[in-house]
Amino acid sequence: MKIVEYLFRKVVPLFFGALCFFAFILLLVDLMMNLWNYISNGVSGLRVARIMLLYLPKTVWYSTPIAIL
Repeated sequence: MKIVEYLFRKVVPLFFGALCFFAFILLLVDLMMNLWNYISNGVSGLRVARIMLLYLPKTVWYSTPIAIL
């Protein structure tokens, strides 16, 4: 069991770090792709933040396979 615990201590933090990184990158890509639409339609910053928050589960779903690798 010590090997399993050792692997979890080494792999799990790396996985969560990669997951956060790739989810953040996907959020930034989506924001930059839609930034002109937000500006031209006069969307407030709070509304954009809410849209990004609602898009977060999808980015985590997409970045999980990449983070596992």
